[in-house]
Amino acid sequence: MNENSDKKEIFLIALMVILALAATNLFPFLMPSMIQMTIALLLLLIYIIFSIFIWREKAKDEREELHKLRSGKTAFFAGSLVLILGIIYGIFNHNLDIWLVGALVVMASAKALSLYKNKIEN
Repeated sequence: MNENSDKKEIFLIALMVILALAATNLFPFLMPSMIQMTIALLLLLIYIIFSIFIWREKAKDEREELHKLRSGKTAFFAGSLVLILGIIYGIFNHNLDIWLVGALVVMASAKALSLYKNKIEN
């Protein structure tokens, strides 16, 4: 990974976070629905661009590969923890959002299938 690519990824992550927070629409009188739709579209486009960066990323040596693996593990842990906390919160409020459960199932299944595929190939 080169430093320029890292800066682009960090910029895209920051932009995604800002747009996602803006989409929460904490002050509805400040954001008409057309602006919300535009934010949703921009958020999707930035996520697609960010995903392309992640997919094309190649490590130059073992150290960079280890950094990539550790950051992926940390991201998986953080994402699954937030989903689990959301599921527990939904259960206690008797208002469980099925999207939380679906996202956790997809994440865990993708992890398991990826591990299985890599063991077969290597």
